[in-house]
Amino acid sequence: MGNRFKTIQEVIYDTLKQRITSGEYEPGKRLIANDLAEEFAVSRMPVREALTRLASTGLVELIPYKGAVVNELTAKDYVEIFNIRSVLEGLAARLACPNLTEEDLQKMESANEEIKKMIDKDDAGFQEVNRLFHSNIWTRTNSKRLTNLLSNLYSEAAQYRHLTMILPGRMKEVYEEHACFLNALREKDAEKAEMCVRKHYANTLTWLVKLLNEEGK
Repeated sequence: MGNRFKTIQEVIYDTLKQRITSGEYEPGKRLIANDLAEEFAVSRMPVREALTRLASTGLVELIPYKGAVVNELTAKDYVEIFNIRSVLEGLAARLACPNLTEEDLQKMESANEEIKKMIDKDDAGFQEVNRLFHSNIWTRTNSKRLTNLLSNLYSEAAQYRHLTMILPGRMKEVYEEHACFLNALREKDAEKAEMCVRKHYANTLTWLVKLLNEEGK
């Protein structure tokens, strides 16, 4: 299929998703359909459709008599999400390993080099580059369902992912952990790639729990 224009519902969905995952909309914020319809100069129908889609990804919660609210995850929720991601992305690395082309690997290496440049910096671009790195693996699994699951889990935890970079030393570790499974993928060693991915998520979770505990979540 060729390129197509986005529907207004898709535009609203993408805009709200970006605001949530970037932290512009903080957890607990109410998303009022009437206000959003006025902002986007549309009826409430496409707004409600976009909010329903966001609810299906876990980014918002639809509460009776209150409407849509940006989901506020607890430390327990994050542990659950990252444990699931560890297993699923480990599987993704194993499945993608024989399918990744040299072009794919070069894209991943370029993304990781961008992350290296962000070490010791508070760079808001990390989230986008990090997703690019990981999504190259997802899309080469040839499993649409697995790709969608990982994409939704990534978005759901995005509100706090960038904050793990605030903790001293974490960005450097992310770069090194990415290099570990990138090298394994280059060697077509699926078992090693899966192991590196699982270790990466275990380390990320350790840092994230530390941060959440400091914030009293």
